[in-house]
Amino acid sequence: MTRSQTQVLAGALLSVGLLSFVAAAYHITKLPDAHFLSRIHADQVDFSAYSSFEEAALALQIEEENFLTAPLTLVSERGQITTSLGALGVDAQSEDSVQYLLNFPTDANALDKITLYLFGQNLSPTLTISEQALKTAFAETGIEQGNKDASFGVENGQVVILEEQIGYGIDLKTLTKQIEGYWENGATVPASDTLPLLTSEPAIRTAELESLLPLAEKFAKRSFTLTDEYGDSWDLAMIDHIDWIKPVTEFSSTGAEWEINEAPFITFVENTLVPEVEQDPLPVVITEKEDGSYEFTGSARFGREIDKTELRTALFNALQTEPTEEEPASSIALPLIQTKPEITVPDSLKERGITELVGVGYSTYKTSPTNRIANVNRGFQQFNSIIIEQGAEFSFTGLMGPIDAAHGWLPELVIKGDETIPEYGGGLCQVSSTMFRAALYSGLPITARKNHSYAVSYYAYPYGYGLDATVYDPNPDLRFMNDTPADLLIQGYTDGFDAYFVFYGTNDGRTVTMEGPYSYDYTSISTPQITITDELAPGERVLDSYAHTGFKTDWYRTVLYPTYTEDQLTDPNFIISPYAATASGVRENIHSAYEARPAKYLEGASE
Repeated sequence: MTRSQTQVLAGALLSVGLLSFVAAAYHITKLPDAHFLSRIHADQVDFSAYSSFEEAALALQIEEENFLTAPLTLVSERGQITTSLGALGVDAQSEDSVQYLLNFPTDANALDKITLYLFGQNLSPTLTISEQALKTAFAETGIEQGNKDASFGVENGQVVILEEQIGYGIDLKTLTKQIEGYWENGATVPASDTLPLLTSEPAIRTAELESLLPLAEKFAKRSFTLTDEYGDSWDLAMIDHIDWIKPVTEFSSTGAEWEINEAPFITFVENTLVPEVEQDPLPVVITEKEDGSYEFTGSARFGREIDKTELRTALFNALQTEPTEEEPASSIALPLIQTKPEITVPDSLKERGITELVGVGYSTYKTSPTNRIANVNRGFQQFNSIIIEQGAEFSFTGLMGPIDAAHGWLPELVIKGDETIPEYGGGLCQVSSTMFRAALYSGLPITARKNHSYAVSYYAYPYGYGLDATVYDPNPDLRFMNDTPADLLIQGYTDGFDAYFVFYGTNDGRTVTMEGPYSYDYTSISTPQITITDELAPGERVLDSYAHTGFKTDWYRTVLYPTYTEDQLTDPNFIISPYAATASGVRENIHSAYEARPAKYLEGASE
């Protein structure tokens, strides 16, 4: 009993006297069920029409069942659907009300009966409506449709304008109120009612595209090659993506009347490029061994993500620019964002500033003979765990040590002058070329490097020719400067036939862009070189080495040093590269000239 009800009863006692009230109360408790049912109110059932609580409970259940199963036709300009409220996910939730009615005759005490008789009871069950069920019920009706902008398409090889489409959706908020009204209005379901709809207008109309049609027809003839830093490429024919061309819908800083439609462009990038291009960064744990050298668990790699905004801008600019022989607009470099890996190092390295990944060099030596494989593995072990001090110049031959059988080297072919002959350490150029690439991609200044006399296929993968470095003690040598703010630690290792040098130190934020290879001036020597030998039968000829085509190759490297803050510039402990002021942003040419070599034969001396 509520506080107000108690106060009413107290007032009744005072006004009629205690004995009279007790008699009246006793009389109330003995009244038939019909008297109590007349005091119960529900929007859906008139309980005064029933003589027992059991009949009233059954009537409420029947009313709910009829309400949920009655056929209802909802009509709209997009079509109609005949269904039931139960099928639409409506539930009257009358279970508590039914139990109240069934239990009242046995569970209610005298005070409960007096309270009900004097104050009445509201017993309208709560209606619940599942929004998800409502959506599902209309999903297959065809009444709803998404809006669609007018766009360019291709039919029979011709660019056409595909008309816009108005969007229609069920107005769930209004429909819910309609259904609640049925319940509150005596659970009366009409035979038919309006299905409320919402409309959404397209942002681009056919008329807006008509002026851009000649431009779209021109763009449909263009195709591009998207390339990454590893030489992988993806073809992009604009006729397959002509729906990317749309009129500018907001202010454009370019002043153009058109722009690249972001939604289909991003869908293409996510579905086609991201799975093949993007990579997660790889962590490494570096520990110090008792002898002071370092051991690596894992090998760090930068992750990479496609800069979708920059790629969209690059494609827009490429479409705006007519291709020329010097700057072919058909090629677009994929703009990538480097993501840093987690590097775990001991305190001894932290003290030297070795805490981050600086750069990686890679090569492969598949199809190498046994001795060459052994020498390559030996060379990478030689440089593993070496530290290059800040400001020092690295010399490959200076750190190699003796190259002979006593130090574990095997004889293998080396290029020496115009000959290719076996010597101890043959294959070391695989090691030096990989080191050269690590220095290149770390943005370090290269102070000495020479390409091989002729093009060797081992060094063409994956970047193409022009990124090799030949060494021979004492010269030619491979040298570069550590101009980073801290010492550099080298991790060198092979994995199968893949070879890696990884540089760890302090990444000062410099970025490296590589362009190439650009090969030209091809030459060849058609006349073979014949060497007479007594080891073959007279007149017998055997191929000793294949011919090699001569050509020149250019790569261009641009190192962009970070913009230093005023605090960094004035901090005497902060080390700034001495090359930053003069080398930052300079397009550096890495030139290689490979000689043409004739095919060489051995021929048996004539008798």
